[in-house]
Amino acid sequence: MKLFISVDCGSSLTKILYRISKKSNENYDGYLAQKPLIEEVLAQRIEDFLNFRADSEVADPNKQAYITVEKRSFVLGEFAEQLHVEETDFDKKYENGLYKTLAAIGVVLEKHQITKTDELEVWVSVLLPWNESRDKEIFKERFYKLSKSYKFRGQTIKLKLIPEWSLVVMTEGMGIAAGFMLENMSLFKDKKVGIAMFGYRNITGLTFENTYYKNGTSPKLGMSKFLDWVIERSSALERHSLLKIINKSIQEIEIDKYAIADHVIEHDGRHYAMSSFLEWDKLKAVQNLTSTVDPKLREREIKDQTKILETVSREYRARVRKWLQKTFPVEEFDYLFVSGGSVKFLRTEIEAHCNCYLMVDRDADDGSKYRFVENSQADARGANEYFAMGDSDEHIQLIGDRLLIDKVESIYRIRDNDIEKMALNIRLVDNYGAMERLFSKERKYQAKLRSDRASKGGKAAQAARQKKDTPQTESVELGSGI
Repeated sequence: MKLFISVDCGSSLTKILYRISKKSNENYDGYLAQKPLIEEVLAQRIEDFLNFRADSEVADPNKQAYITVEKRSFVLGEFAEQLHVEETDFDKKYENGLYKTLAAIGVVLEKHQITKTDELEVWVSVLLPWNESRDKEIFKERFYKLSKSYKFRGQTIKLKLIPEWSLVVMTEGMGIAAGFMLENMSLFKDKKVGIAMFGYRNITGLTFENTYYKNGTSPKLGMSKFLDWVIERSSALERHSLLKIINKSIQEIEIDKYAIADHVIEHDGRHYAMSSFLEWDKLKAVQNLTSTVDPKLREREIKDQTKILETVSREYRARVRKWLQKTFPVEEFDYLFVSGGSVKFLRTEIEAHCNCYLMVDRDADDGSKYRFVENSQADARGANEYFAMGDSDEHIQLIGDRLLIDKVESIYRIRDNDIEKMALNIRLVDNYGAMERLFSKERKYQAKLRSDRASKGGKAAQAARQKKDTPQTESVELGSGI
């Protein structure tokens, strides 16, 4: 039996994809998500909590995750929240990912009641945030050591890893790059390609030339930066509720996806337009920014909050646009692949920078309206969802991640509830590419084993033939000389 697992140690959520592969060629593909909180606590504190909770023995391992390594105990995710701990800013940044990965493996093993780990071959890929990825080699060394024996929820785990083969440590964004390459390798050959991942904490830009990685950048300019700026200017707004309202606002626009007719262009019988900005004062979701009952006060508060959102939006979008211009100069790049949970919020900036338009259809009931076409519908017509305007030095061909999202949804059967609440279908794309990279490495390892066996078999056969054809006296002399 084999366990393949990809762990994305993101700062907003720990994302996990895994496959349990049995000798009978039966595969089980699954996914998990865990809150990012992690803290070292005294073992006695865990024991006291479990003794107090009568249902601790049957608790979901993902909701009550804790590990013990080298006599140190760590609580993670929801369990850390239950113990009311505050996250540690480890001096050694890679430790975050180290303990999260060990815990993730423990969750999967317990969830599927796998107890004989001595018969389990484990393949692990880890995606580390940029500020934690500088110590990849230290991470590998520590992981190989700690994985030989540690405890998850009191049960000892001893993992079987193949040195130099079964552990892949990648920087976040590299999984998405692997996924895009898997589906579009021909677009990377002899081209300069950019990959942009718009996350919660960071936005990451990677540059590839003729399939080879050249450089990358990952400033803390993700969606959380926008939320910080809004909250700094308004004491009435709270981060979680604000993010919820933004997501609902984006959904509002997607439900009523009409382009401005004056901005629609035609090319080869198809129509295209740029995405619309979020017009905060016209969105129903924004009405929930205040709980004030008095109509006049409520109207005033909504107006004030809307003005703050509009102002901060302009400032934030300008910063992102400046980053795009610096990281992916239009005259230098051929393609830009984009992914991440914040893409929808920043779509207008991305399209404007690349000078690309989205496909639209004329409305059947009202010919003066044009409705945006879903990515999958555009793909079904054999057309890219984006159309690039101007000469080659005036645009970058923009390519979305719909194909990768579809793969994640179909292979790992992402539940609708998890898509709606956490957008896991989008946020697991980095894991998907990392998993494919892991599968590829395992196949190479198996090919190496077959080659080694064939080589040994060939040498043995050759030695046997030489023995048969060589006179006994010469053979003895050769034998005695060894």
